[in-house]
Amino acid sequence: MASMSRREFVAASAAFIAASLAAKTEPAGKVHRLGYLSPSFPTSGENPKSNSPPARYRAAFREQLRQYGWLPGRNLSIEYRFARGDLRRLPDLAAELIQLPVDVIFGETGTAAQAAINVTRGTPIVFSVADALAQGLTSSLARPDRNATGLSVASVDTAAKRVELLKEALPRMSRLAVMRCSGPKVSELEWEQAEHAAALLRLKVLAFDIRSRADVDVAFATAKQEADALLVLDCGLFNALASVMSQTTIPAMYALSYFGEAGGLMAYGRDTQENAQRAAWYVDKILRGSAPSQLPIEQPTKFVLTINLKTAKALGLTIPPSLLLRADQVIE
Repeated sequence: MASMSRREFVAASAAFIAASLAAKTEPAGKVHRLGYLSPSFPTSGENPKSNSPPARYRAAFREQLRQYGWLPGRNLSIEYRFARGDLRRLPDLAAELIQLPVDVIFGETGTAAQAAINVTRGTPIVFSVADALAQGLTSSLARPDRNATGLSVASVDTAAKRVELLKEALPRMSRLAVMRCSGPKVSELEWEQAEHAAALLRLKVLAFDIRSRADVDVAFATAKQEADALLVLDCGLFNALASVMSQTTIPAMYALSYFGEAGGLMAYGRDTQENAQRAAWYVDKILRGSAPSQLPIEQPTKFVLTINLKTAKALGLTIPPSLLLRADQVIE
């Protein structure tokens, strides 16, 4: 038998230790079922080669689950349900997951989580929402009082900041178009913050209430004719239409970094990568036996300013150097 070199021995030992650690952290027993409810489309989440922002979010979520020992095909089954941009389908899709049944549901957006909460008081739900208190998902962040917990990303508090950053990028801006979802309370709260900030900056505001993809197309066309810039508020429908929403011919500010990565001019909001990893942490805890009421709702610790210089160039804009220096992510 050939002798093993010291380098080979060290490499083999490291591999053995890593495998042993993985085996210790991998939960034993039955195959657990995770319901993944999304207002978006399936292709980006199911195609491992896709590099779209939603696909990267879901990949980060799955990778973190793997780090906790949850391996799809071995001890975990992920049941995806996608509303394909039609938010009206979410309650029926949530009901499908409950009937399977699943051990826990992850609502990719606030609208998805709310749909799941409305159809069950028993199945644990993990959410990632703009403001859990404002949306009535709980009366306490420290002690969730329903069958749901997760992340309250507090985008409501940053709506005014987005207006200020957009004005800094476009000093001559005087007319601002705002796209908001019609119905969700969080959109109303964000709208109030944005409207107040715009008034302080003496901006004329043109608001669009969005109910469908058709409304989006009309709003884009009108905003291009009547406004200097566009503010897109946080909304599950907008997230579902990310590839469409980010391809604008008007300077636009968004709530999530992946809109900037996908072609929007600017974005300011929570770190979506960190968000996905923390969501997976909640799922892991619940699958191991914790009740939602035992897991306090978290608020974000990191906000990311994204500026897309490719888009700025295409729009004929020059972003002030002082703003570029403060950006966390500059796309060139």
